[in-house]
Amino acid sequence: MLESTTSPVEELKRKIATRQTVVGVVGLGYVGLPFAVEKAKVGFKVIGVEQNPRRAGRISNKEKRQDVNLDLFPRMWEVYA
Repeated sequence: MLESTTSPVEELKRKIATRQTVVGVVGLGYVGLPFAVEKAKVGFKVIGVEQNPRRAGRISNKEKRQDVNLDLFPRMWEVYA
């Protein structure tokens, strides 16, 4: 009996389409944080990694930033320093 198998690429495409994959973002500065927020807004779980503990703490506490509204998304988030 032959089993139907999908390629790893096809499996990844399926997980992306159904928002079952996790997006990892390294560096939550002026590019990384807005990117992470946009991915979270469309339904992905996002894990952010930031080397600056102070910045990571501010992001985890959803402190205001001029370029990104961290209150716009409900489910993002794990941030690691």
